[in-house]
Amino acid sequence: MIDNRYAWTSMIRVVTSTHHVKRCNIKPQDTSLPSGQVPFDTSDMTYKGQTEQVLTLLDDILKEAGSCKQNILKVCSYLRSIDEGADGYNKAWDAWVDQQNLPVRTTIEAKLMRPDFLVEIDLIAAVL
Repeated sequence: MIDNRYAWTSMIRVVTSTHHVKRCNIKPQDTSLPSGQVPFDTSDMTYKGQTEQVLTLLDDILKEAGSCKQNILKVCSYLRSIDEGADGYNKAWDAWVDQQNLPVRTTIEAKLMRPDFLVEIDLIAAVL
């Protein structure tokens, strides 16, 4: 059986040592790991609009956890269609993210839980 505490520590060390050197000593209890967030209003069927909604939710979650977007270490984004959604998603992302503290980011095309969800985002953030 894998010790989950060790797995998370190892993962965070890799991320921090390659991209966020100033955060090298982060332990699992010093992180916020919100699960995948989806838009709250799917009447907006644009990637930009749904991404903005999800990022607003993540702002609130990070604040409640005692963190902020400047402390994000890693982001994983899921788009229903990369071809259709990358431009709108990237516009919303670029307007929201702190350009001085860019986290590592992976974007994946995926079939999401409901057909009206275009975007889902999860992340790992330091709680300093």
